[in-house]
Amino acid sequence: MALKFLINDKRWPVWLGQLIRFSVVGLSNSLVDFGVYWLLTRLILGWQWYLLANLLAFFIANINSYWWNSRWSFKRTNVSSIGYARFLYVSVIYVTLLEFGLWWLVAQAGWYDLLAKLFLLCLGTVGYFLAVRRWVFRERSSRAGSQN
Repeated sequence: MALKFLINDKRWPVWLGQLIRFSVVGLSNSLVDFGVYWLLTRLILGWQWYLLANLLAFFIANINSYWWNSRWSFKRTNVSSIGYARFLYVSVIYVTLLEFGLWWLVAQAGWYDLLAKLFLLCLGTVGYFLAVRRWVFRERSSRAGSQN
């Protein structure tokens, strides 16, 4: 109930509500990501395939993330292939940084893979939000058309 009040309170700037909703979607998306990653590394492929598992888990979760962010976080009713292509582009950059960070923390620094993955997700969320908000879901002028 308190979260709903915070999200819908008109005194907050629009971007703050978007950030809160983006974070809620991100949390649920992280559960999808971690769940797929865990299944792949612990039950299907084996933990030595952690980089491939991370990549697959990220892209499965990415489709879920685009749908929820476009509909709820940024309140778009017209989801387009151009919008998803932009979202995917930002996501590829983000996952590339995550892959490198995960490799470095696990293979070079000796971190436990799940802890390294959690750390990197927390570290990258704000930058990812800013990129998605500014490039994928930015408000467009009426002259630019209604394409997302």
